[in-house]
Formats: sequence, C-alpha cells, structure tokens
Amino acid sequence: MIIAPIEPQYLLALGIALIAAEIVTTSFVLFWFGIGFVLVSLFSALYSFADGSVQLAWAFGIGAVLMFLLRSRFVARFMNSKEHHTDSFEGGGEGVVKEGRVFFRGTYWDADVEGLEDGEKVFVERLEHGHAVLESKTKSDRSPA
Repeated sequence: MIIAPIEPQYLLALGIALIAAEIVTTSFVLFWFGIGFVLVSLFSALYSFADGSVQLAWAFGIGAVLMFLLRSRFVARFMNSKEHHTDSFEGGGEGVVKEGRVFFRGTYWDADVEGLEDGEKVFVERLEHGHAVLESKTKSDRSPA
C-alpha cells in the first residue's frame, strides 16, 4: 500500500472543486478530471480500493480519456457561438446632422455629410460597419406620405 484508500466523500469534494474551477479557466480540462474524480468516488462508495494511488490513477485515467474523447466537442459547442452578429442595420429612419456626424437612434454615426449643415434632417437608409448610409439628396427631399 503506497497511499491509504481515500474516502469517497473526499474524492467527490475534489471532483466538484475541479468542476467549479473550470468555470474560471474555461479550458475544459479541469472539468473532465473533475468528472473522473466524481465517478471514482461513486465507485469507491460501492467497491473498497486497497490503495489510494489506484483511486487517483483511475480518476486521472478516466479524466484523461474523457478529455481526449469529448473536449473538442464541448469546446466547439460552448465556445463558438452559432449566432453571427453584424454591426449592420436595415430599416432606416430620420436623423439629424450634428457636429459633422449624423445623430440617429440615440447615437452619433459617421456619415458622408459633405454639403449638409448642422441641424439639417436626413434620411438614414441603413447602418453599415459603424457608418450611417444616407439616402441620396434627391430622395431625401421627398414629402411625407
């Protein structure tokens, strides 16, 4: 006997601590070793190990196998968002030229305001990559319907 058998509750506590520590690291490595310790603690409650080093070897072995088999799937699922956010907005509306920019929807946007004066109302067709795309001057002189 190299190490006295480890009580199942200690293995369970260590497993839960490793899983909780994964929240901070987000590398999905500690998580799998935590699962290994939890499984060995459950097995230790049913079966009596003669040596604590065997319990540790099984916990690390199970954790390593699970990590190599499942880590890439979990990283792909939890770390890569399927939603693709763009900084574009279609729809348009009325904005006002202020200080060489366009004030639209509560925010100042860069835009081509050459030839326009402060306070002049413009129609914003869309927002694209941090810039307001203005309707051409001939269209902006239209009367409201």
